[in-house]
Amino acid sequence: MADENDPTGTGQPVTTRRGLLASAAGLAGGAAVGSRVIGSASGRPTNEMFIDDVTASSISFSYVSSATPIQIRWDDYVFWVETPDSPETVGRPPIAPDRTYEIEVDQGDPSTTVSETLDPAIVTTPPADSPAPGGPEFRWATFDVTETEVVVGWTAAGDETNRVHVGAAPVTDRVVEPPVTHATAADGQATLTGLDPETAYFLQAWTETVENGEVVAESAPIEAEVTTAGSIAPPGDLSLAPAEGGIDLSWTAPAESVERYAVRVVPDNLEGVFRSVPASETSVTIDALPPGSVVDVSVEAVTGDGRSVPARAVVRTAPDVPQIDGVRPRDLDGDGIHADFNGNGRIDFPDVNRYFQHADDRILEEHTALFDINGDGQIDLQDPLTLFEWV
Repeated sequence: MADENDPTGTGQPVTTRRGLLASAAGLAGGAAVGSRVIGSASGRPTNEMFIDDVTASSISFSYVSSATPIQIRWDDYVFWVETPDSPETVGRPPIAPDRTYEIEVDQGDPSTTVSETLDPAIVTTPPADSPAPGGPEFRWATFDVTETEVVVGWTAAGDETNRVHVGAAPVTDRVVEPPVTHATAADGQATLTGLDPETAYFLQAWTETVENGEVVAESAPIEAEVTTAGSIAPPGDLSLAPAEGGIDLSWTAPAESVERYAVRVVPDNLEGVFRSVPASETSVTIDALPPGSVVDVSVEAVTGDGRSVPARAVVRTAPDVPQIDGVRPRDLDGDGIHADFNGNGRIDFPDVNRYFQHADDRILEEHTALFDINGDGQIDLQDPLTLFEWV
């Protein structure tokens, strides 16, 4: 006898709303009992759709009757396929590991809200096979756009067995549609080509572990939206520099006249900071940002005809460096290690002496990432000895 929570006996991580697991005399919705099925809207022929397979990066389904439009919903996005095949497999993007999707049929309009006459299937993909190289450091770093190309970069590149795959699909008001454009790379950036001008794209990047030419594992993704260039030129040469308590931004003005610049700064998991900068200025400092956080920055040129696509970049704000003997040690080469203990702008013997004096201080252990000179993940006497070798 079939398990009521797994009516087809496949063990796939699929749950359903009312109607899908109801008895034959149960709730309405056009769903057949004992199958993973999505019913049709009232007054239309039933379109049964079976969930055939669910992996970390794809969902496969097939129709009993003719194919009709489908919607795959997650968070506040919708992936809209007007004429799916049967069987149909939807992969990345938008499918990603460890995410719950609602799949429904025959709404007729991607902006339509979920109808009470339908019973969407609720599908949860399994977790990713592997972590991304660099773990949480796998993040977007740059977005360079033209009318038909987007060059994206990230902070943790792949290697011979771990490459980065990027997918892009057009998006309008959170509705994502085919076609999906793909690119792969292992050198820190990838180029998506053949895109439409002045079009927003939903981007998804993930790492793939490759053995003998075959993908054997995939990571969780990072995601973003990027708009290709149009008739209004964006600001150029966007430069970001961490500053104490914030970041310094600068850019070059486009050739055409602008009225102002719209600056948007979004720290990790926080609300964005917005600034309107006069056309006569091409720099601004954004203060009061969380220390050590990754910040997504965009600058748009605003004219009487509209806005340019944003010039975008990502930067990490300066960490919260504690004072040692009244001085904040400095990171002189950008590697994250604050070895200039006396703050004089160079590594010398006074830095070594000061480290020896404070090697047992709790404040160093609480900020291991800033003072771990030899990179062994802990603070001990080997760190000042390594620092001595640097002098």
